[in-house]
Amino acid sequence: MKIKGFHKMKHKKIIKKEPQNRSKGDLIHIRLEYEEALRAKRDIIASKIELLRIARATKRYSSFRLEELDAKVKLYKLIKSLKLNVNNLRATLPKIRIPDILKKEEESKRDEMPKEDKGVKEIRKKIEETEEKEYSGDLESQLEEIQRKLSAIHQ
Repeated sequence: MKIKGFHKMKHKKIIKKEPQNRSKGDLIHIRLEYEEALRAKRDIIASKIELLRIARATKRYSSFRLEELDAKVKLYKLIKSLKLNVNNLRATLPKIRIPDILKKEEESKRDEMPKEDKGVKEIRKKIEETEEKEYSGDLESQLEEIQRKLSAIHQ
């Protein structure tokens, strides 16, 4: 597996005889050349930049998701009011004689319709959950700081 920027690294081979009483938690230090250390710092800073970009995209996604959920709530409210108007019209208009076969089909269709109140509650719950999440507003300043560090290393 190749990692970007690390494929040209030169490592000094250090052969040490490990003492028998050494524990597993001891650290081993490997000395890197100056260019290797510089390249490693650049890679770390570049990955920080990419993480900030991902965080920015995630933040935008969540705001779009909130807008979508708001639109769904409005749609459910409109559908509910429309259903209420249709029911009022049915109550005010004169009743006509419908054959029994058509009555059974109409009743089965009514039973299959989902309840809007349940959907509105679920959407409101999702909106509340997403509003509770806090995002740092200083992503841009962090990105600028990392880019300054990167340019300082290049000099």
